[in-house]
Amino acid sequence: MEPNLNEAVKRILEAARRKLAADLPELMPAIYILRDEPVETPGPFLTDGKTLMYHPETVARDYLKNRQSIAEQLLHVIVHGLLGHYSKREGQIEVLFDAAADIKAADFISRLAPSYIHPRSLSREVRELLKGSGQCSLEQLYGLPRSSDQAGNMVMLSQELARDSHVLWSRPTKNQSGNLTPTEGIWIAAAQKVAQQLMSGSRSGRGDLAGELSEVYRDTEDSGVSYKEFLQRFMRIEELAMVDPDSIDRIWYHTGLTLLGDVPILEPDELREDAETLELAVALDTSGSCQGEIMREFLGELLAILRDGGGPKMKLTLIQCDVKIQSITEITGEDDPAELLSDLKLLGWGGTDFRPVFRYLDACQEGKVEGKRFRGLLYLSDGMGAFPDKPPDYPTAFLFPREQRAWEEQFYNNIPDWVIQVGITEDNSLVIRENEH
Repeated sequence: MEPNLNEAVKRILEAARRKLAADLPELMPAIYILRDEPVETPGPFLTDGKTLMYHPETVARDYLKNRQSIAEQLLHVIVHGLLGHYSKREGQIEVLFDAAADIKAADFISRLAPSYIHPRSLSREVRELLKGSGQCSLEQLYGLPRSSDQAGNMVMLSQELARDSHVLWSRPTKNQSGNLTPTEGIWIAAAQKVAQQLMSGSRSGRGDLAGELSEVYRDTEDSGVSYKEFLQRFMRIEELAMVDPDSIDRIWYHTGLTLLGDVPILEPDELREDAETLELAVALDTSGSCQGEIMREFLGELLAILRDGGGPKMKLTLIQCDVKIQSITEITGEDDPAELLSDLKLLGWGGTDFRPVFRYLDACQEGKVEGKRFRGLLYLSDGMGAFPDKPPDYPTAFLFPREQRAWEEQFYNNIPDWVIQVGITEDNSLVIRENEH
């Protein structure tokens, strides 16, 4: 493969993603989930839910024929993931399932972004098929043919709508214990977040699409992730801003930030050599309810990731606060985690007020504190305190220790909808709760 061709194709793929983000900002939580990987075998896009595999010569040829074609193909692949198709092919009649999946993806796209389907280029039979498919689920559409002739006709018509290969979907997506794998959990989280964006967006007529996404995953519970996985995701989100800050719209950026689960992940060599050190604020509620082993476990994991070196360069500012800020400590990857934890003295034990921390970060953002500008805030607390009236301009996640009342449903509405809520479960894993406001 010629190096110049591969580099050109990488730029084509990035341009396609940027176009999707510009045209459909609601899809930002899903646009950067798949990692790109070139393959030597000619053919269309294919994915296992984690990686977008592409044949560079095929991508280049399609792009030269129609510059929007790559964005159209990429959107088709993404919609398959959002609709949960990757995990349903196993054990089905593959050719019929593939047809039904392509029809459902095309139907969703035709309602979301008609310009990406080109209905005039489709035959009348296919247009009628699309019109009727919106009234049934993937499973119902798959079971619709009552004879081999009907099945063959559906497969034939679906070829006009096919944009990718589904051969890797047959791999099971659950682990040996029967739980969701991280890959499936990522797409579930993305679909839920896209549904929220569709419901809250300014464009009308999106409620049915949001409802369809919610219906797909209505019986699915969130799966826990480790401290390390969650914190790595939160850090890696910021890598997107290092590629070309001037070219990224703040709406796309903040939409992506709200997901946390493997949103725009970039390879290390895609980052600038002179990438700045990222400032992350970590606030500890020292009013009494969150102190002890959980706080030390949280800090221990965070410090270990800081030393790991696998993500962007990080610097932490540790803030202890009850009703006022008690201490502010800067931490870098050069500090020794064991020594820091052994020397840590918790200060406070008063009431709870989150606003002093936000006021301090806001002052930093406004340049009132020299050399400080934060990219995000993690707050370990029970959530029972006073929040700012307005959301900040940086992502904020609250982590609620096990058995804290803020994680119970009756206290859910007390937490502002701009707060990313993360529960610490009994097995010390983390669960991201989707906002329903």
